[in-house]
Amino acid sequence: MAIRVFFATNRAGALPPPVGDAARLEGLRFGEARLAELGDPLRTEAERDLLEITETGALALADPRPSPAAGAAFAAWLAEAGVDGVPLLWLHGFANGLEGVLRRAAQIVEFYAGAEPGVRLVPLVCAWPSLGVTLGRLQGLDLDAAAEPYRTDQDSAMRSGPAMARLLQEVLLARAAAGAPGRRLALLAHSMGNWVLHHALSSFAPGWPAPADRLAIRHAVLMAADIDQHLGQAGTPLLRLADLARAVTIGTNVDPVLETVSGLANGGGRRLGHVGPGRLEGLPGHVAVVDCLPGINAVDRGRILAAGGTEWDSIHHQYYRNNQNVRAHLAAAFAGDAARLEQTRQPLAAADRLAREPLGDLVRARTHVLLPSIFDIAGPP
Repeated sequence: MAIRVFFATNRAGALPPPVGDAARLEGLRFGEARLAELGDPLRTEAERDLLEITETGALALADPRPSPAAGAAFAAWLAEAGVDGVPLLWLHGFANGLEGVLRRAAQIVEFYAGAEPGVRLVPLVCAWPSLGVTLGRLQGLDLDAAAEPYRTDQDSAMRSGPAMARLLQEVLLARAAAGAPGRRLALLAHSMGNWVLHHALSSFAPGWPAPADRLAIRHAVLMAADIDQHLGQAGTPLLRLADLARAVTIGTNVDPVLETVSGLANGGGRRLGHVGPGRLEGLPGHVAVVDCLPGINAVDRGRILAAGGTEWDSIHHQYYRNNQNVRAHLAAAFAGDAARLEQTRQPLAAADRLAREPLGDLVRARTHVLLPSIFDIAGPP
């Protein structure tokens, strides 16, 4: 069987583009792809074939009218979710070309279907123009060399904010017309995808979202967010999500990618996905900052590294898509199962919400910790 993945992109040029092409369009293009199903949700690092990619329509940002092309594309996406699927808006991170993010989206679909209980995700990939120069290709180079493509992607992510704001507007219009599938809408932003989301939310005028769109998203999940820690606290554009989503999870971990490549490129600034918000005070009650470190389990670590993954990236930065403890937590979030969600995490008393890193003096802020589970059978990571 094939996995169906929908996408919206502000890339210009050929689809899919070659690695190193990050040409940007003042508009959006819509389409869908079909990718091979591997049949094993735990083959998270394996390659899979892109079987087909089709462009279905486009819009220009200069035309503010609701787009029939977007409406048709997103109606098909929500129809695919049907009676039991979760339509998922996914904003990918740094160093991912279009083919790569389509393959990654299919991997996420298969991984989360394998949860207990599983959740059927139907992704709409928000594919901003990354160079697609992967971190794996940067191994062996010095950090200054690694920072150059990072900064290029960071600038592209920032400039993609208005296009992703328009995409969100069109999605909300389609959601209103879709009935039940629209009420299950979820959002997932990983790494630099949170920088795109920050600039998208910064584009909206005061008073947004409209009353009809408040709490339109069932759960918004921000994992390994590669933005300054102070952009994740109350009163910032990103926290406008608290008006748009019924629940928000900010997932953090001790993360070498955010501490090294990102830290160098950003002048040593602390990143939200590494240390949590600069201030916990004032966060709405339905926003949880979940420290995933206690739940990054060793059995998954061994499986991932044996398949060619890296400790610093695959284990500590990509954990949302390959760690079974994290999957149990986020599957409950995407499914809207509040009781099961609370079984996977522990709320912290005020005195325990600031934690010092074991090997340094860095303080990490959190409101919850991810609990170890039955998957943690091989000792500490």
